[in-house]
Amino acid sequence: MKRSARGLLLLASLGLAVSSSVAYVLSDARWRDGTATIHIGLSGTAPSGLPFRAALEDVIADWNTTPFRFVPNPAYLDPCTGYRRSSTGRGFPAGNGDGLNSMDFRPDVCGNDFGSDVLAITLNMGRRGTLGFDYIAEADVIFNTGYSWNIYAGPRRSTVDFQRVALHELGHVLGLGHESTANAIMAPKISDLDALTQDDLDGAALLYGEPKACPISALTLNTLRRDNLGSGDCTVRQLYGFGNDTSLVDTYRLDLAQATTLRLRMASSSLDSVLLVTDDKLNPIEVFDDSGSNCNVDEQLRLPAGKYLLLANTYQTPEKCGGNTGGYNLAVSDSPFPLLGNTGNTRAGGALSAASFSGWARLDTGAAAVSTFAATDRFTVEGRINPDPAHAGRPARLYVLAILSNGQQLMQLPSGQFVKFPGLGKIQAVAQRTLAASEAVLVVQGLQGSTAGLAGLGVQIYLGYALDTDPQDIHFGAEPIAFSIAR
Repeated sequence: MKRSARGLLLLASLGLAVSSSVAYVLSDARWRDGTATIHIGLSGTAPSGLPFRAALEDVIADWNTTPFRFVPNPAYLDPCTGYRRSSTGRGFPAGNGDGLNSMDFRPDVCGNDFGSDVLAITLNMGRRGTLGFDYIAEADVIFNTGYSWNIYAGPRRSTVDFQRVALHELGHVLGLGHESTANAIMAPKISDLDALTQDDLDGAALLYGEPKACPISALTLNTLRRDNLGSGDCTVRQLYGFGNDTSLVDTYRLDLAQATTLRLRMASSSLDSVLLVTDDKLNPIEVFDDSGSNCNVDEQLRLPAGKYLLLANTYQTPEKCGGNTGGYNLAVSDSPFPLLGNTGNTRAGGALSAASFSGWARLDTGAAAVSTFAATDRFTVEGRINPDPAHAGRPARLYVLAILSNGQQLMQLPSGQFVKFPGLGKIQAVAQRTLAASEAVLVVQGLQGSTAGLAGLGVQIYLGYALDTDPQDIHFGAEPIAFSIAR
């Protein structure tokens, strides 16, 4: 656990030398989810007649105009709970705090001396993260009772303005450091400045806003993405704006209109693959670095509706397999259709395919689509593939896969028989032909659920094709032909 104490110094003079440059300073630590609940139940009223608690509410409202969110708790909590005087009586106090965030006026820093000219101190406790920086776990603010406090705006007076000091200290709480070269409330010494500046706002936005330093590519569900990590790509440090992780990263945006169970796969023959899922402000959700006995990622994750980022990453120093540069394939599916290695509803190179797929199940004696059959019914399943116009007239292989509600995955052979799907690299085509502008596919005819062992099961049929010139790109429909068979 990493500790840091940040103080605000009192100036003897009125002025503060400033630069025109924007140069906010980050403390190399941030809150994991971009929010912090803080207890603000300070008692007392300033000589101006304003309660200290009301001033804190205003300060929190100011910082909450940034992407960071303080959640005020009106209760009082002792900021020194879990701390005690250190052996030297200086610096960070002994102890590990209580995991809660609070503030108070005190004559010392939980038993330790404030030091010369220190108006207030923020005690930050950080836990080591996996991306080259710490996550803040607790932050407590202590205001020095050795000074006379008031609440006012404008130039400094003989008393200390509580509100501008609180603005500064809450900047430390959210992860900003001291700024010495720009006009900012985060300057190391108090001045006539009594409000946040653009520099302060920009610092908070860099820590918790949408990333701007690195390119972000849109990622479409059920598509294959081929890319590589190498010279010219962003690093994790550049993406987050701080830290010491110089591993390479590609960033993808994924928008979900509804809660969705996803299957995520990142595969490479040359990279030690790492796939991170965050919200759209880079707050982490999951980190996947391998699956089973190999170094590729193949995982399932359910996410609520919202905007997300996927970070295709590798290790700064490879840990298990491959290196830290090279090509990779990335696929994210919301369908039970199995990911078949380098597959997806894509054109070669990763662009979205214009192919479309449709189909229906019907009674042998009828023409209308049926979604539920009796076990003794005989039925037919038909489909249609409209290949990408760019693929018409080219030799291709057609595929039919079935997924049963009991979890079985089957593929259809040229004989019409369905057999167990054997997995990556062993899929067999049901037919080979030169693609027409529209391909009719007769999946089954005259099938009876009771004799085929399908009674009581749901069935999903997927149609697909791959060009002979690009056999690794299997174009398939995300929506299956779906029906069920009663017992």
